Amino acid sequence: MSKAYSEKEKIFVLQNRWEIKNRHIVYYGIRKAPYTFENSLRLPQRTLKKLRLADGSRTLAQLKPDLYIKKLIKEGILVPKENYRPDKTTYEEAVFCKNCTANDSVDQNILC
Repeated sequence: MSKAYSEKEKIFVLQNRWEIKNRHIVYYGIRKAPYTFENSLRLPQRTLKKLRLADGSRTLAQLKPDLYIKKLIKEGILVPKENYRPDKTTYEEAVFCKNCTANDSVDQNILC
């Protein structure tokens, strides 16, 4: 089975801290460089409609990805369900950066 085929059969979801708001998807947190200041992405309505369907019950093939969806997958915004990172439930679960005060309980993408 080819990699492209197996990807299409996976169930995709919007990564934690991303939310659809009006004509945008918004990230609640600080993104890792080079996207640090890109917390809102405007998308076409047809792409947003497909993202609303990425609720954990449909495969990538069923979503019929367009160029925007493919870009979101490449950037780790739309991920296979098994790669979804839920929020930490306790302080002890958090991983702390060795270079600064960031930790992944505050924001999973900020570690240096």
